[in-house]
Amino acid sequence: MTFIKALDENLFKLAKKYSNFVVITTDLASHACNDMFAKFFSNRRINLGLAEMNAASCAVGFNVRGKVPIVVGPAEFLAARAWEQMKYDICIPNLNVKFVGVGYDGTDDVELMKLLPNMKVVCPRTEEEVVIAIENMFLHYGPMYLRLTDALLPDIDDEKLLRRQASVL
Repeated sequence: MTFIKALDENLFKLAKKYSNFVVITTDLASHACNDMFAKFFSNRRINLGLAEMNAASCAVGFNVRGKVPIVVGPAEFLAARAWEQMKYDICIPNLNVKFVGVGYDGTDDVELMKLLPNMKVVCPRTEEEVVIAIENMFLHYGPMYLRLTDALLPDIDDEKLLRRQASVL
């Protein structure tokens, strides 16, 4: 199972438990919550199209009205295009808004998010860690960024994959 599929399935499960969250998706990330969650909770999923800045601003509005918004978008675009809104409107006032960056396997988005005050950054490497991270999003108050790759990662705890010593180039 991919991390994106795990996101969809776990948001579906948690939607039954927590009625106060909404999912805001941006264009390319709409596939991330398109199966179970969108089918059964379509009234709690909003696709704003290619509008990461607007998604962050909408999340502020939902949060001040008592909802916990989860903004799901392409990792690089979400981090770079909505960074100012995240910093000034969400992170500095420490609002309870969650972000999920999906796709692209770069690291720029993670580095940008780590610069934001009050932002907790989580980068799970296994499906089990994805499930734990999604559940913990609801237990942690404040801004949080969950970085999900759309590829299956190798089990790096496997000793065959670990090198005994470093290589020098």
